[in-house]
Amino acid sequence: MLEIKPEEVIALCKSSNRFYKKGIILFIESGSITYKIHNITDMSFENLQKRVYGL
Repeated sequence: MLEIKPEEVIALCKSSNRFYKKGIILFIESGSITYKIHNITDMSFENLQKRVYGL
């Protein structure tokens, strides 16, 4: 399993084609690669969206 830092997740989401959450899994589609990050809470996803979209 690969460990990824929060700053790296934000950068990856900003440069991705699309990112979304299903259950507790965050999917990040970047080119032909789909990353899956487990154990994402609703609050974490909302905070991620704010950081990515500058809300």
